[in-house]
Amino acid sequence: MAAQVLGRRLLGEVEEARLDEVFNSVRLFTHPEPSEARFGIPPLDRLLRLFEQSHSRYHDPGSPPLDQAQRHRPTPTPPLIELTSAGPGAGKTQLLYLITALAILPRAYASIDLQGKASAIVVVDTDGHFSVSRLATVAKGHIARCCRRHAQQQQQQRRHHDGIEPDNNDDGDDDNRHPLIKPAAVDSIIAAALTHVHILQPQSQAALLDALRALPTYLFSRSTTSTTTYHHSSAHRPLHSILLDSASAFFWPLRAAEDDARLANATTTTTTTTTTTPTPPPTTASSYTALARTLLTLRTQLNCAIVATTVASSSSAPPHSRHHVDPSSYSSNLKPLLPATWPATFAPSLRLGVGRAAVRGFAPAMSVAEARRERGLRQGVVERGRCGVWVEGSSATADQLVRGYVCSGPIMGAEGWVVDVRGDGVVVVVGEEEEGGGGGSGGEGGEGEREAEAEAEGEI
Repeated sequence: MAAQVLGRRLLGEVEEARLDEVFNSVRLFTHPEPSEARFGIPPLDRLLRLFEQSHSRYHDPGSPPLDQAQRHRPTPTPPLIELTSAGPGAGKTQLLYLITALAILPRAYASIDLQGKASAIVVVDTDGHFSVSRLATVAKGHIARCCRRHAQQQQQQRRHHDGIEPDNNDDGDDDNRHPLIKPAAVDSIIAAALTHVHILQPQSQAALLDALRALPTYLFSRSTTSTTTYHHSSAHRPLHSILLDSASAFFWPLRAAEDDARLANATTTTTTTTTTTPTPPPTTASSYTALARTLLTLRTQLNCAIVATTVASSSSAPPHSRHHVDPSSYSSNLKPLLPATWPATFAPSLRLGVGRAAVRGFAPAMSVAEARRERGLRQGVVERGRCGVWVEGSSATADQLVRGYVCSGPIMGAEGWVVDVRGDGVVVVVGEEEEGGGGGSGGEGGEGEREAEAEAEGEI
């Protein structure tokens, strides 16, 4: 009897795991991944770390004690991120360009830190709007800013070595004294990096599910003539992320097909004499449940982050302010368009709202001369393409955490987290300072100019 009790107790201590999970645990133990900068975008990485810490502090009373839980700590899972907006053109795809550029670029080149991840990435372009040329432009702009930052650091170090007062206004453009990357080398870096972007363009929800389910086979498939040769050039790179742009693309065709099937079944039921119940048509909810489960499976199989964009059904207008956006005021403005099964199954680690800054119209009583004076400022706001990013749909505890840490803490400061969509790239701005992941030296323009721009710039 005692032997049976001992056997049951020992059997209860056995943990079951798949072979890929064991290999993944060994890989993380021997080559731990730094979670401090998963995406290379400081505000996004800090938010992810903040929410991961908040989840790790929660301990289920039914789970093992803390010391035992720490000894058997589960393998960290990559994040699930949802980018949502009230409509198209809000800046979600531009943010994906920046994520992609940082993922595929090398970590460094000629002693210049490029902040890249040297990884591969999969882009599922259901909208058909993903532009490789725009991605190359974003990558080129990021490399240029990294070169300028490197030049500034080198010059500041020389000034410090020579005992000269550091000049914070130095733009570091003296190419004769700083080892910047030549244009031909930049083109070569970008061309090599673009070979690790794998773009899928499904034309329907069924094709989307089939493409996602076949993705592991494509990534792991080898040549028929050689067992060491793969069908693509990214076999020896880790997969950074799967970007789905957008999950809402086939929502209305699904709804239309569902309504047509329901109407056809209703018509058939009224005209037939049989008493058999017609087969219910597949629902939109079940389709998005399958999509969410497929993405979760890919995250586990490929150990990669998932970033999906969605479109909300409506957004209430935020209160007007002459200053920058306070993202905490948007915590409940965006109403999800997709069925409730999508957020319930996908359960993103972080749901971010994205919106483009609008330009207010001319005042009714404004004279022609005043309108001409403001025309340049308004055009500058349009060309800058400023987008705001805020945490969307947080719970009460997380909302308090984000309000206290994000809006008044080191992530955003009082000015907010914005993304500037420029002709030469995409730049993340925290307050009035550009941060890494597309950042260089920020704070351009005087206080008076920023006040004038604030008058012309509407709220997001």
